[in-house]
Amino acid sequence: MAVASTGPASTVKLAVVPLSSIRQPSELIGYTAVDLLLREAAGGVNFEHEQIVFQPELVVRESTA
Repeated sequence: MAVASTGPASTVKLAVVPLSSIRQPSELIGYTAVDLLLREAAGGVNFEHEQIVFQPELVVRESTA
């Protein structure tokens, strides 16, 4: 059996067996969200929404083979 976490790294470190986890680019997500919000506010009704996909990173630890 393999177990992985999507939670923050600080929580993962508390596990008895170090859990593999998925690291999200949270700082980049935050900056991008603010940028989109400011552009939408400036663009008004003419603002075109866009889809942005962020690449997560798999951090392999002892909980997965």
